[in-house]
Amino acid sequence: MGTGYKTLENHLHCLSVLRNKCAHAARLYNTIFNPPARFSTNYLRSNPLVKNDSLFAYILVLLKRLPSKNDRFELVIRIKNLLQQYKCIDLSLIGFPSNYLDLLKNEVK
Repeated sequence: MGTGYKTLENHLHCLSVLRNKCAHAARLYNTIFNPPARFSTNYLRSNPLVKNDSLFAYILVLLKRLPSKNDRFELVIRIKNLLQQYKCIDLSLIGFPSNYLDLLKNEVK
């Protein structure tokens, strides 16, 4: 899986929390996610605007765990299109940093 068991365990937990919030119509906007997503210290130092307890962090986890490059690319396109369609969303309230598109595209590789 390309990661240690503690990180994988955390990512699976994060995905379970996200799935449950979506399935039970819980709020995703302006919400602190628990547990915080686990990223390497190097990644967090390189990207200080990424808050690991945000919806954006959970989306990053999802991108990291999708099986194919095509799946990751499709998700990034869908997110980009949704955010263009709903320009009224305050991106800071879902944890999206100003360079979110670059960060998402980096996960497609």
